[in-house]
Amino acid sequence: MLSPKDYSVSADRPAAIQIVEQLRSAIVRLELPPGQMLSESDLAESFGVSRTPVREALIKLAQQGFIEVRPQRGTFITKIRPKELLEARFIREAIETAAIERILGRLDSAATRACEATLKDQRAAAAAKDIYAFHLADDAFHSTLAQATGFERLSGMIESEKALMDRVRILSLKTMPPFKRLISQHKAILDAVVSGDRRAALTHMRGHLRELLTTLPQASHDYPQFFTETIEPGSDWAETHSGASL
Repeated sequence: MLSPKDYSVSADRPAAIQIVEQLRSAIVRLELPPGQMLSESDLAESFGVSRTPVREALIKLAQQGFIEVRPQRGTFITKIRPKELLEARFIREAIETAAIERILGRLDSAATRACEATLKDQRAAAAAKDIYAFHLADDAFHSTLAQATGFERLSGMIESEKALMDRVRILSLKTMPPFKRLISQHKAILDAVVSGDRRAALTHMRGHLRELLTTLPQASHDYPQFFTETIEPGSDWAETHSGASL
């Protein structure tokens, strides 16, 4: 459990929402590792609130797949479920390639500059070996492209699926950070979108999102205690469990 100083709740927003955000961040960063037990009373004390907003926050986190309640045993951070991540990646690819199709050759100057700024932030984070700043800049890149479609709910839909993948992304950045490759992929996607090159844009986006098919087996092999099952790197696990080649 994080110490009380790590948590805080302000009066300007509902406490439950702030608790969800902070616990989710701690879970994604693996500060609260998969399998760890959570105490409702301890969390209430740490946040300086009653147990009611904590209970509301835990219900929301359970709905998002980050925690699970085991009857007669307690509340635990969920372990990473590879099959669930494979589905999330598939959904993200379907959504984000559709988004690319919509904005192809029509990305305005403000959105282009915003994407370029995320690339600059990623380069700075990579130079500093700051995996969390790199992760945030990565999120900002995808969010900017989604927002450029003009569909208000799209970014949230992507975020919902991406959240399931975030812990593996953090593990991969911790153990084998592919900073240069990921930055190059983002730049290639942006260049293709701006120039209107449909084939290149879709190819680069699909390739980028399929990084998980490599990082997931390796992460499960390196950190088996965090996963519900271990996948042997180089196996055909993803193809076997998807029913089709990804």
